[in-house]
Amino acid sequence: MRAQNNVFLISDRARQRRAQGVDVVDGTVGMMLDSQGDLVRLPAMTAALKQSSDLPLEYPPVGGYASYLEAALKWVFRELTPRVASATALMQFATLGGSGALYMAFAYARKLGYEILHPDIGWPNYLTIARAALAPMRAYRLFDESGHLDLESIRAIMEADRTRFRGFLILLNDPCHNPTGYTMSPVECQRAYDLARRIAPGLNTRADILWDAAYLDFASARPDWLRGALEPAGESRTFIAFSASKSFGAYGLRTGALFGLFPPHQRKEVEEMTAYLQAQTYGTYSTPVSLSERAVELVMTADAASGVDGQIAAWKGAVDQRAQRLIAALKREGIGYLPYTEGFYLVVKSPVDADDVEDELERRDVFLSPVGSNLVRISLASIREEDGPRIARALSEAFATLEEKA
Repeated sequence: MRAQNNVFLISDRARQRRAQGVDVVDGTVGMMLDSQGDLVRLPAMTAALKQSSDLPLEYPPVGGYASYLEAALKWVFRELTPRVASATALMQFATLGGSGALYMAFAYARKLGYEILHPDIGWPNYLTIARAALAPMRAYRLFDESGHLDLESIRAIMEADRTRFRGFLILLNDPCHNPTGYTMSPVECQRAYDLARRIAPGLNTRADILWDAAYLDFASARPDWLRGALEPAGESRTFIAFSASKSFGAYGLRTGALFGLFPPHQRKEVEEMTAYLQAQTYGTYSTPVSLSERAVELVMTADAASGVDGQIAAWKGAVDQRAQRLIAALKREGIGYLPYTEGFYLVVKSPVDADDVEDELERRDVFLSPVGSNLVRISLASIREEDGPRIARALSEAFATLEEKA
């Protein structure tokens, strides 16, 4: 990808054109925007922030407030929450957003001598975070020929690298994978756990799973892997990177958490990991943000929570409508896309170089984001429903123009 086609630079160019009074399509922004291109605010989050004068400003505990972590755990697991304490040894640690949770998990994997396995089509910042954590990474193929998660690719890498590393941390972005919008089926979730809990020991190695759950609340239902995390796991651990950004529109509050579900006999390992994360925190940003934690906690608990699910459902409904309109338009133009289930993003297949496509699109005031040599990401969160046909036409015209030049 060309340097000028970094997603933030493309987004800047879109804002500059809009400031000139041009009607642009900006499909680059990973935040929920309304039809006027303004950030959508969750009413419950706005109400919580209005109480900010009563929220704390003292240093919070280095691992976060216990009440915040309890609320976040309940938000993630819902009715399964009572089983967490009985089925696992729980590690929980507040972080600076979901990115902070990923950093902590990556740093811990490096400490253990593990290799991180990440999808070849994925959020580019995974690589940046891993470099900062000094953690080794290797890409597995996201989709097999049938359009399903390629778990065999992960197994093959573990078999090839098992003598070089003490184990593996398998990174799975689910549900609503960024950038494809793919959500794993219950069968795929079970196969992923089989890979970590049964196949890895058979290869004389170990494997843990890290679920990046940033888009958890934009799925049609809670993922089956939550229930699977509470099943007997042998020596394998399950980690969950929780983020308040997407679910509550709290992008700038930088509030998240890392949960570790260890087998019950690994309570000593829980203590060791907690101590390690505390040292990492003290050595980087000192403590999480007290006001942010309390504000997000208010959204997830008490009276505020009763209407939050409905408020988020309205956002999800808007994204779903945008997706349906766009997909119908892509099909009319004969444009292919990677398997999409739900969520913020959709990825279009390009028959020509994606950087060249971006150049052609911007001539038509359509701003998308190359995510591979022949892949273009569209943020459903930031486009208008009526933009779908315009995007499809612009893509079709760009492809045709570039194929004529070839």
